[in-house]
Amino acid sequence: MNIPLTSDILQDLKRKGYNILKSENSIEDTYQYFVPVRVNDL
Repeated sequence: MNIPLTSDILQDLKRKGYNILKSENSIEDTYQYFVPVRVNDL
């Protein structure tokens, strides 16, 4: 499922403790997918 990233989604992820979005896509990929990650000691 592809959901546009909005500030509301980012704020919700932050409240849930996520602080990084990672992607394994290349810059040339048409569709970009991000996975929220929790990282300690940023």
